[in-house]
Amino acid sequence: DDSSIEAEFKFIEKTDIDELTETTIALYPNPATTKAQITANDVISNVVIRSIQGKTVYQANGFSESMEITLTDFKSGLYIVTITLQNGETRQEKLMVGK
Repeated sequence: DDSSIEAEFKFIEKTDIDELTETTIALYPNPATTKAQITANDVISNVVIRSIQGKTVYQANGFSESMEITLTDFKSGLYIVTITLQNGETRQEKLMVGK
């Protein structure tokens, strides 16, 4: 029998584990009254909170994978939280503060 099957296989080795890991960021509780917590599966390098009018009301640098923000000086309302991770990824979340 002269019939034969020829096949070519390519083996791809995936070595960059960061590309396989989805970044997760949590901001809770939301809505919040006195404190808010931010957690991520990467180091949080910068957090900026702006009022809905765009005024910066809070800014902090250099944390670990979690941080707590005291909201006692915040007025009730909607805020935009910009979270920058050590890997360069930036995410925006809405935070509702109620008293």
